[in-house]
Amino acid sequence: MKVLRSIVAPLFALALLAGLAVAQPTNVIVMISDGGGYNQVDLGSIVATGKRGSQAYRQAGWSQVAMSTYSAGGSYDPQKAWADPDYVKANPTDSAAAATVMSTGIKTYNAAIGVDLERNPLVTMAQLAARLGKASGVVTSVPVSHATPAGFVAHNVSRNNYAEIGAEMFNNSTLLVAMGAGHPDYDDNGQQRPADKRNTNYVGGDETWAALKAGTAGNDRDGDGRKDAWTLVETRADFEALANGNLPAARVAGIPQVASTLQQGRSDGREPNTNVPTLAVMSQGALNVLGTQDDGFFLMIEGGAVDWASHANQTERTAEEQIEFDEAVDAVIAWIEANGGWEKNLLVVTADHETGYLTAPGDTPDNRIPLAEVPAGQFPEVAWHSGGHTNALVPFWVRGPGAQRFVEVAVADDPVRGKYLDSSDLPGVIRELWGQGKHRAAHAPLIDLAAAFEARTISDAAGNTLPYRLFIPDSYDAGRPYPVVVYLHGSGGRGTDNQGQINDQTLPLATLTSEAVRTRRPAFIIAPQVPEGFRWVESDWGLGRYDSREVTSSPWVRLAFDALSQVEREYSIDPARRYVTGISMGGYGAWDMLLRRPEVFAAAIPVCGGGDPARVNRFKDVAIWAHHGDEDGSVPVAGSRQMIKALEAAGAEPKYSEYKGVGHGSWTNAYNDPDLWNWLFSQSR
Repeated sequence: MKVLRSIVAPLFALALLAGLAVAQPTNVIVMISDGGGYNQVDLGSIVATGKRGSQAYRQAGWSQVAMSTYSAGGSYDPQKAWADPDYVKANPTDSAAAATVMSTGIKTYNAAIGVDLERNPLVTMAQLAARLGKASGVVTSVPVSHATPAGFVAHNVSRNNYAEIGAEMFNNSTLLVAMGAGHPDYDDNGQQRPADKRNTNYVGGDETWAALKAGTAGNDRDGDGRKDAWTLVETRADFEALANGNLPAARVAGIPQVASTLQQGRSDGREPNTNVPTLAVMSQGALNVLGTQDDGFFLMIEGGAVDWASHANQTERTAEEQIEFDEAVDAVIAWIEANGGWEKNLLVVTADHETGYLTAPGDTPDNRIPLAEVPAGQFPEVAWHSGGHTNALVPFWVRGPGAQRFVEVAVADDPVRGKYLDSSDLPGVIRELWGQGKHRAAHAPLIDLAAAFEARTISDAAGNTLPYRLFIPDSYDAGRPYPVVVYLHGSGGRGTDNQGQINDQTLPLATLTSEAVRTRRPAFIIAPQVPEGFRWVESDWGLGRYDSREVTSSPWVRLAFDALSQVEREYSIDPARRYVTGISMGGYGAWDMLLRRPEVFAAAIPVCGGGDPARVNRFKDVAIWAHHGDEDGSVPVAGSRQMIKALEAAGAEPKYSEYKGVGHGSWTNAYNDPDLWNWLFSQSR
């Protein structure tokens, strides 16, 4: 059995290989104010200058949109967000899932680092850069192995496994630069710890830290067969030397002499730590190292403690951290203008989510009211409404080659923030700009299924009538043969209105008719509808199987075959490329159609269904990719497992994806897999 890694992707991941529309940036720099929503940004501006909107990235020459940030299973409803003040408190992303999607384009569970819902590793931005011959780096004001930098580099089931993440970053990554807090020997005040308080977790554990100190940590970063060792930079003076262009080595691990944050974690009332570099100095040093690479680079810079201060509802330190971040942006802009300018460098300034629900004063939060401007150095009155993250939109600024593409994919509308894209669009557009295929906007509207599918019916001699919908490929050419897909709906789609099968669980048909699929793989689609009270297979779903010698073929399955024949009489259909797929009740139907007439189909995708394992020999030569959630409470996962096991025993090689922790809705996982339709349409008899 071939058990595939099931990569749960947004629908845009299906849209690839359509070519480039704009120039490619050599270097891409993404700067993230972790937790920095609209009001955190305004707070920093007001305290620094007395005015809102004073940051460099809010001036002419920059493009601005908003960005949604939710993790897997989440959503953002702009109407609810502004009608109900509590709406944005529900189901926010965490920084790990946020970093993962901003790095890979794949929505995942909170706490995940570079892995999907099935805990399978994803291609991070650092890995993508390496594949394209580019260098990469991460810089942060919080621990180097914390969620945000980790999500752009590492792979781990939990963000809390700091030692494992740090070990991967320093021993098994393609990074050229890694800078962040987490020094084992210093506390949050920049003071040396007693030996018994030493903590090496953030830097990969005792062994990795010892190797970093000895100059032996590292791996073959660039594939030339030689180990690329890290040079460890610790002191403020050494960081400043890097920023001034004194480069001691090609690969730099920068660990400032402080525990958790450069500044935010210091004791209350204490003056800023003087033994650590600023985020701006670290950013300059990283850029100088990466700038030695002729083929370009990717760099992520995080103002991570904006989030930490906002969690603690610390107004003054939130402003301090946002100002520190803004000064780092200024340093990056200065580097860009001295190194190829805006024709060569793309800079994104954004956040991964908002933290603290920061608003103008008031018991009821209202983000439509701006923070009041006060003299520079003073703090406006504010209100904090949460100690956690929110699901509010965050700001997104961009400048450089390809900036307009981010504006173009911001197709969703918010009544207050205006056009917005999604966090998954960030890596999607970067990939497009780097020649990795056309990106489809995450919020792009799906096709109107009712308008796209022609309504039809077919009847038998017994008086049974089967409504069905037919999708005809764009620009149909009778001179060429087309594949055809039969889609069998689940129990919620039953009826006689010829609507239920396309309105209930729309994802399967929406992905099949998405622009990416219908333009690259034009196909006919037949979607029949079982009347209420009937089933594709008259069997108890809860059993996960049935005996096909006792359960005869239903009239609805027979009529579905008749509908297929009817379409083939009218249109040019390729008999070698007929396919069937179905969900739940329709998963049973897909197995049953294979059983009743195995010579018809080249491939099948049964999702959370069951069949007759005793008779799989009849269709063992048909390509099959089955899917099921291991916590399905409606159709037991044993149904798919038994069918796969029986097929293997018959000498077949079926594909099978079983989704850990997923219940009956495994069709979301299945039909969002970017490999699914490519696999299906590559099959022929």
